Amino acid sequence: MMKRALIVFTLIAAVILVTFSSGCNDEPKADGKKEAVLSFHSFDGGGPEYSVKIKNPEVLSYTFEREYSKPNHEELDGAGYDAVFKFKGLKEGETEVTVYSNSPIAGDEEYKYTAKVDKDFNVNIKEKN
Repeated sequence: MMKRALIVFTLIAAVILVTFSSGCNDEPKADGKKEAVLSFHSFDGGGPEYSVKIKNPEVLSYTFEREYSKPNHEELDGAGYDAVFKFKGLKEGETEVTVYSNSPIAGDEEYKYTAKVDKDFNVNIKEKN
């Protein structure tokens, strides 16, 4: 009974974290270009799953990785992680980026962004209002 209550509490806390902890920043890559990074918090075993749609994939590409804060995450039930999307400019232009959050607990959500790639292939992503 106590373990079930702890799991429910953890799921609720994770949903709250997802709501308030998504972020965007620009990071310089090894070649000196800036890539944009969006990250969202989730957890194994029931946390939201994220996916990305780029309206014009000729302008922008992305990679995805999970970044766990604990080295022993494989041994933990419901280990937390950040879903990290790194966006790379392919050609100068502007496009829309939508991040979809699919959660069995909190429901589905969409986060919409505008991505701009300059002539030097630097990427800047801003959340749409």
